[in-house]
Amino acid sequence: MKEKLKVHQTVQLNILDGQYKGNYYSTIEGLVGDEVVVVASPQVADKVAAPINVGESINMFYWDSMAQYAFQARVISRKDGGAPTLTLEKSSEVQRMQRRSYFRIQARLRVIFNIERDDNETAELRQNEGQTLNISGGGMLLSTKSKLEIGDNLPLMLYLSEQDGIVATGRVERLEYLSSKGLYRAGIVYAAIHEHDRDKIIAFVFKREIDLRKKGLL
Repeated sequence: MKEKLKVHQTVQLNILDGQYKGNYYSTIEGLVGDEVVVVASPQVADKVAAPINVGESINMFYWDSMAQYAFQARVISRKDGGAPTLTLEKSSEVQRMQRRSYFRIQARLRVIFNIERDDNETAELRQNEGQTLNISGGGMLLSTKSKLEIGDNLPLMLYLSEQDGIVATGRVERLEYLSSKGLYRAGIVYAAIHEHDRDKIIAFVFKREIDLRKKGLL
């Protein structure tokens, strides 16, 4: 591996598809050379191991004090009973993502939000809508027809898919008004977000990056 992994290290597994799609914490149970990692099977309700099928793709995340790392892997075997494990074979290079400057990628995603001012004035009681132009684990570039101001707080719902909405609060840090289109283009940072949801965004960005690289678009 590009960044050394260790047995008993905590990692996060992002299951990409199927009934158990989502993010799960796990531990490394064994390493076979540089390409194969054995991890504890992710647990669902009542500490039951999720029956992830051989052949499924998984994103694996791990971190140190300075950065987060990720790679895509394929399940090549599964052991049930006792202490269930998954054996993963790396299928992409390790990507290093700075925690202080999250990798940003172009994506048009639906965002629903309210507008609140720092002086406790609610600028908009109605629900507003916009879409991202790009997104990262640290924030987004938002396009909307709703009037915004620097410093506005935006309690929002970000839709990574039609069914997968993330609740957060964003703050307007940069702002541009495109008068010819009647649009505001706002640089948003997440002022409040659950780290589990931030990890879901990072997993989305990572998967999108891999897809674009495969198509030669990055």
